[in-house]
Amino acid sequence: MPAFLQDEITAWLDDEWIPRQIHRDIAIRASKTIKESWDRGDKEITSMLFNIANDLSTFDMRESDVNAWDIANKASDLMLQSMGRFCSCSQAPQNNFQSAEPLPSFDKSVKFYLVGDATDA
Repeated sequence: MPAFLQDEITAWLDDEWIPRQIHRDIAIRASKTIKESWDRGDKEITSMLFNIANDLSTFDMRESDVNAWDIANKASDLMLQSMGRFCSCSQAPQNNFQSAEPLPSFDKSVKFYLVGDATDA
């Protein structure tokens, strides 16, 4: 999975709270879940969001100040942002997506749905 997802989630958590190793561990786990979803052919962002939340609910996050749903929502925001889809609820990415390794063909094969906008990519 592209390192930028791990870097963005880690940076977001470190900036919101204090830098901790658990933040990187959470980001790595979330990225691994996305890759596993992708490899299974599950390319809908909503499904990936649920997969991340379900997976992280079994991960020991007691040392962090967030829960599984916080991470799943952030990861889905980042995936949407990597496709150029920004919403007012999202924070702009900290790194430049043009210089980051792109997600594998999200712009063509992931189905995503925004309020008032149903698009089958």
